[in-house]
Amino acid sequence: MVRRILLIALVAMLALSGVAQGSGDDELVQKRALIILGDFQQWVSLRYLYSGNKSTGFAGSSSHEFLEDYNSSFGFDILNPHFFNANLNFSLGLDQNRYDSQGSNWGDSVRYNYQFTGAGLDRSVTPFTISTYQNTDRVQAPFSPSYTATTSGTDLQVDLRNVFLPSTFRFSRIGTETTGGGNDTNAVTNTFSYTVRHQYQDWVHSGLALSISEGTASSFGGGSLDTRAYSLSANNAVQWGARSQYSLASTVQVSEALDQGVTQRNFSWNEGFRDALGKSLEFHAVYSLADSTVSGIVLGNSVGSGGATDPNAAATTNRTRSNIGEVGLTHRLFESLTTRLTGKGTYNQLLDGTESRYSGQADLNYTKKLPDNNRLAINFTELYEVIDNQLGSPFELIPDELHAQVAQGQVITLGDTRPLVDVISVRNRIVDSTGNSISTITYQSPRDYTFDTRTGQITITVGGTIATTANQDILISYRVQVDERLKYSNESTTVSANMTFLGGSHSVGGSYSSQRLSLISGPPNNSLRNSRNILVYLNGEIQPLTYRVAASQNQLGDLTSRTFEGSGQYFKEEGNARYTVVGSDRYVSYDATSTTRSYGENTASCSVGGMRQLNPYARFTVAANAYDTRSDIRSPKDIVSLRGTLLIVVNRMSLTVDGQTSWSFSGGIVTRENTASVQLLRYF
Repeated sequence: MVRRILLIALVAMLALSGVAQGSGDDELVQKRALIILGDFQQWVSLRYLYSGNKSTGFAGSSSHEFLEDYNSSFGFDILNPHFFNANLNFSLGLDQNRYDSQGSNWGDSVRYNYQFTGAGLDRSVTPFTISTYQNTDRVQAPFSPSYTATTSGTDLQVDLRNVFLPSTFRFSRIGTETTGGGNDTNAVTNTFSYTVRHQYQDWVHSGLALSISEGTASSFGGGSLDTRAYSLSANNAVQWGARSQYSLASTVQVSEALDQGVTQRNFSWNEGFRDALGKSLEFHAVYSLADSTVSGIVLGNSVGSGGATDPNAAATTNRTRSNIGEVGLTHRLFESLTTRLTGKGTYNQLLDGTESRYSGQADLNYTKKLPDNNRLAINFTELYEVIDNQLGSPFELIPDELHAQVAQGQVITLGDTRPLVDVISVRNRIVDSTGNSISTITYQSPRDYTFDTRTGQITITVGGTIATTANQDILISYRVQVDERLKYSNESTTVSANMTFLGGSHSVGGSYSSQRLSLISGPPNNSLRNSRNILVYLNGEIQPLTYRVAASQNQLGDLTSRTFEGSGQYFKEEGNARYTVVGSDRYVSYDATSTTRSYGENTASCSVGGMRQLNPYARFTVAANAYDTRSDIRSPKDIVSLRGTLLIVVNRMSLTVDGQTSWSFSGGIVTRENTASVQLLRYF
């Protein structure tokens, strides 16, 4: 409703105002117009989309869509560019579609997209910006059902330029909707935020931030769930003494969030003190308190590596309270050597019990500049830690662990190295304009991912619904096994080295890390597992080729694996043509254990692409991709695809023809999917 009123008011003002054009403040003053129009553009778009698939033993399906759009764009100023400056893009479209799968379904729909942005009073003490938009598009990806995605939003920001307390007010509304493809979702979130800052001379900096959001999220067959969140944080930093050698930083934050039935409440308090004892010596002391309560997570959704559903799943409440104290000394010798000694103590209250940790750590970082723009870096870390568990449950929940920009086929190693019990949920993550995290989709195993409790790894399924068109962020909640009554020590050593040569175009390096867990008191039958990791690699660039080869050995308890991988990219530009070849291969072998036999897995991928300017008006692009995975314990899977695109631009008209065919071979099932599109654009 707000957006409609805004557009109606805009049209009314255009109808009642005089129209003038100009540039520069002097000319604007001479015109004395209420509204000054900028460049006006308009164009029409005609697009045809085809998608068809067929699998062994299954009836095929196909869809045809015809989309017609009228688009316009123009900018304008009210009084002058400093009072209010805006731009409006608008499109109106008609969609006609036919879906065939053992019968025909027809459908027509009218859609409209728009984007309005404006900024005003930029020379005053209260400048503001406003934007509102809606965008609807059809998403096609191989071996994933096509669907329609609509995003809409409104954003308003007002700044208060005050010397004593500069502030920012912000309101945003974000809506996302997907229809089709068997995964209909809808989510709307409203967020209000306020930030204020204060600075006293050069030695006191303070800030306060408040964020409140609420919304709803629904999915087909899953009902509707409310989402809400608030966050309040305050920070203060003080510097004093000669050369500001002393500093004290304080932060307090309170937050609560409800997302997909899961409520999470957090409180944190951090204090950090720094004393520059000299030009090369520094002392620091840190204390932090954190209290977190997570309720509503349903445990037992996934059982074992297959991801089966547990009918006895129940919602639980998990609370953790942590107190951490740390002191340390850092010494820097010129720009080459940094030495750090750190002592740390942690007292955690969790799982109806307590966990105490006391550790000492030494770090050494050496960097040496070599001739011809080369560099040598060596890092060494030694840690000794004593852990005392007095817990009331054998399982610990790790909620919403963030993994950014994952891709299909990627193998994810979970952050907690303790034995993996099960994966509770994998969800998408969308961040709104104020930084709040929103989830609208809960993914399914094994369609979208698989996990291995022995290695603590998750594999994103190729052809699933995670990262279908681009890399994306996901949140993973899982449980690990803990020992309820156990006291043990952890001795960890990490060494890494890297050296560049041939003018920095090549580098060779490696790393070694080991973790040795020793029982001090408690039952002899426990989950303690030593680990060791060794890695060597070589990277290089020999134009037009870049490459990487690496070998590693990983040992976790009685499970030992070896990984050999290589990748390369060839890129060449010659005249009116560009050529790209990208390939990678990864082989992992697992030794036999007391319960499993040895096996190996190999994953290879290759893509070849080329672009050529046929003449001043036409450009042709072609790409071929192949993905192959082989395993001694799983069925092989192969995917091959070929895509071609022709773009023709003549004066104010463009024609784009795109086609792709993809084949999937998995478990004796052959699936073929074809997509095609033709788009005609005409500018006026």
